[in-house]
Amino acid sequence: MSYEASVEKKDRYLHVRVTGENTPENVRAYLCDIYRACAESGVSAVLVEEDLRGQALDPVDVYRIIAESSAQTAPIIQKIGYVDLNSEHSAANTSLGEAVARDHGVNVRAFSTVAAAEQWLAPPDG
Repeated sequence: MSYEASVEKKDRYLHVRVTGENTPENVRAYLCDIYRACAESGVSAVLVEEDLRGQALDPVDVYRIIAESSAQTAPIIQKIGYVDLNSEHSAANTSLGEAVARDHGVNVRAFSTVAAAEQWLAPPDG
């Protein structure tokens, strides 16, 4: 597989950084890695910082991948913040993925910056 995923444990979530080639196989694989990391650590919130090279995935692939992976998200993963750092990727695909996941009961939200996702995942105590 031509991707790398690093996991950093924060106070209230895992921060997963993914780099490599943007392919359906790599996206499926890194989503499995995220599930495994959350299950092993007992952390139920995750920030996905994706920086995959290459063209945007076909919307049909986005739908299939998100529908498949959403089925195994709960109860291990309760909250997902997602940031796609590749500005060449389709904002429509991000919106589609977010909608499909939510339709499958996943608490996910896409953000344009890591800082905004961090704020949502771990708001300051007030």
